[in-house]
Amino acid sequence: MASSASPPTLYIGKILPGKNWQYKLTEHFPSGWGINDLFKAEILRDTSGCAPKWAAIKTASSSMQASLKTELEEYLKPNVSSCQSIRPLFDVITTIKDEPMSEDSIFNEDAFVYELPPGSHHPNAEAIAQPMRIYPDWIPNPIEGETSIGIPLQEMFAKAGDLKPHLPIAPLEEQLEGMSAPQEVKDMLRLLLSLDQEKRSSAAMILKSKEYIALSKADALRS
Repeated sequence: MASSASPPTLYIGKILPGKNWQYKLTEHFPSGWGINDLFKAEILRDTSGCAPKWAAIKTASSSMQASLKTELEEYLKPNVSSCQSIRPLFDVITTIKDEPMSEDSIFNEDAFVYELPPGSHHPNAEAIAQPMRIYPDWIPNPIEGETSIGIPLQEMFAKAGDLKPHLPIAPLEEQLEGMSAPQEVKDMLRLLLSLDQEKRSSAAMILKSKEYIALSKADALRS
């Protein structure tokens, strides 16, 4: 039996990844009491040949999680788990928010792959280095003595400055010039993406700006 510790969205045909095997839901047995739902599941991807063919997946609504947790705790007791007359517990399947990542998991798999200097993998430094690349005239002034996740901001920004040349991100102006878009669109984006708080326009100012007026006229001509 596999127990679902937190109720993900379940439907026939869904494949649930467990610690030992994968389980494909094939049949649903709703509870008449509304306490829990039971699914029949086919066990997939077993290369050892030792896995049974079928498993029962039991889940509960958010309001009945305490009941399911109590049942799970009973199953984990040695006198129960070793009993041959009780169905064995194969897995406890949780939602992503509850599931710890294994050591070989890859975070952000679709991220850019690029070489960084040794020792530069500083927490949050890359997130700071990216806008530094996009806005090359931006000179950040971190508050002295302030920290983030226990790291001084000045140290974090210094690391970001070291990372900046290595990121494959072009400055905003280069990206705008490289766009195959009308000049009115580029001018509007330049206005909207301004980093300088003193130059940044409010929504009301944007609607009255020469860039917005030019964009509206160009759009009217094209239509």
